[in-house]
Order: sequence, then structure tokens, then C-alpha cells
Amino acid sequence: MVTAALAVTSVIVEEVDTGHLAQKLPPMGAGRWALYADVVNRDGLAETAVAEIDLPEIAGTPLAGDDSTGEVPPAGPDRIVRVGNEPLRARVPARLSFLVEDENGRPASDMELYMGMLGHAAVLKRDRTIFAHLHPSGSVPMAALQVASGDAHAGHAMAPGKLPAAVSFPYGFPRAGDYRVFVQVKRGGQVRSGAFDLTVTE
Repeated sequence: MVTAALAVTSVIVEEVDTGHLAQKLPPMGAGRWALYADVVNRDGLAETAVAEIDLPEIAGTPLAGDDSTGEVPPAGPDRIVRVGNEPLRARVPARLSFLVEDENGRPASDMELYMGMLGHAAVLKRDRTIFAHLHPSGSVPMAALQVASGDAHAGHAMAPGKLPAAVSFPYGFPRAGDYRVFVQVKRGGQVRSGAFDLTVTE
């Protein structure tokens, strides 16, 4: 995931050689970008690689599939709204819940799975000392679940029928402070992004 103050881009990176990952960049504005890469080793151990990069404006390659980009706040009449306003405390389990609305303010009826799940979220502490990639099942990467269980489909949601317009993510904020939470879902064939500023107390 690549994030800036006003934009978020999520891409699935391919391994081009042992230990070497690559991804063509989409159109991106000039500026300093923070990069967060979730990596799962063959033994199932998950790591997050962190870097920063200064980029000129890039014409880029159009995104495809489940790769996505979005501005904050997202453009368009549809919205992702946070449900519930309970106080958030450090080291206390919480559930971050969101509702996807259509252009008429009603729950969206055209939800689709996004990378096998109802949605994805990224938690970023404002000072960038904490980053977590969340799934509706928690923060364990799908690849780590697949290694641990021996099931190539572990972690993926089953979608026999219509999907709900609500998605939630369990998480425990490790420290007090100001956070930004990016939420991404897929509806009507497009990935939609939302961002939420949250304050966590002791």
C-alpha cells in the first residue's frame, strides 16, 4: 500500500525473482510518499517493509483488477461512513465498523468481494510509528493463514448471495494518539476508498 496525506493506492505486487518484488506505478502526483509492503515468508511469518520515496508526477500505468487508488475524501456521490462513535482506548479490543451508502444515502446493494473479502483497512498512526493492514477476520495476512492451515482458500470470504453493505474490522490500538484509518471496499466493479481520523486515549 502506498499512502500520502491525501491519497491512497493499493496494489498487488508480483515476485519477479527470488526475493525481488516489482509493480508498475499507476498515475501519481508529485510529492513524498510513504510505502508499506506486507510480506509473508514461506514459513508463514508476516513482516511489513517500510520506506519513503520522493516522486515527480508520474503518468503511470492504469490500474487493473483489484489494484486501486483513491483520494481523501473520495470523489463521487457514494460514501463510506463509520458506524458507532464509542471511545477508543489503547490496548483495549475494538471493532471498527463501516457502512457503504449509495448515491441516495441508502445501504449499497451492489457490493462485491475485494481481494476475496468484504473489505480491507489500513491503520496508520499520524507519526507513522504504527501501521496495520486489517481484514474483517483481523490482522493476520491471508497468506499466513494459508501456510498455517494448508488451505489455499483460507481467509477468503464465501459469497453465495448478495453481500451486506456493512463491514467491520477487529483491532486493538497498541498506543494512544492520533490515527488515520483507510477503508477500501468494492462495489459496482470499482474499489472505493474512505479515510477516517480517529483519536485513541489511554
